[in-house]
Amino acid sequence: MVQTFSRCILGSADEVDLDELLATKLVTFMIDNHDSVLKVPSNLRKSVEEHLSHLRRAQ
Repeated sequence: MVQTFSRCILGSADEVDLDELLATKLVTFMIDNHDSVLKVPSNLRKSVEEHLSHLRRAQ
């Protein structure tokens, strides 16, 4: 299943350069660690919340 979708997930413009084994390992890692990989950094979240709060107060 991972091999089937690895090209779509990685979106390589040069499919010739896409190493199948490496692509499979990378996609498997991303799936196994999706919570960490896709987690918004806490300092960015705080900064955005503060900015939105400031914008709401300014209205």
